[in-house]
Amino acid sequence: MYMDIIGLILTVFFINLKYWYIVISLSIFEILFEFLLFFALDAQITQVTAGGIFSRISYYNANFLLKWAIPLFFIVLGFIFADRRDIDIIKIIDPTAKFKSPLPLILVKFGLARIIILLFLNQY
Repeated sequence: MYMDIIGLILTVFFINLKYWYIVISLSIFEILFEFLLFFALDAQITQVTAGGIFSRISYYNANFLLKWAIPLFFIVLGFIFADRRDIDIIKIIDPTAKFKSPLPLILVKFGLARIIILLFLNQY
């Protein structure tokens, strides 16, 4: 397992600077959940690089759609627990926004950013 410090720093800058500790803990949970998912489904994992939204797991014998499972789970979980007044497109885009309850919207932002990175880096 490798650790990408620059990827973690960029993740904090992209998601939210004020709640950096939540972003880093979500990055750790995301890579652990994705690793456990691939491990439970008997994918042959060859390399794990933890770098926030830039994380990467190299594997064999697994469905490529599994990479979308954890970000989609984070988005759904964030929308379930989010307050309707906090859901605003400006607050989702702004990396310095303050929230009444930050975890749900940071979950949504993290999931959306992870999906965008998967699309841009052709890791689907």
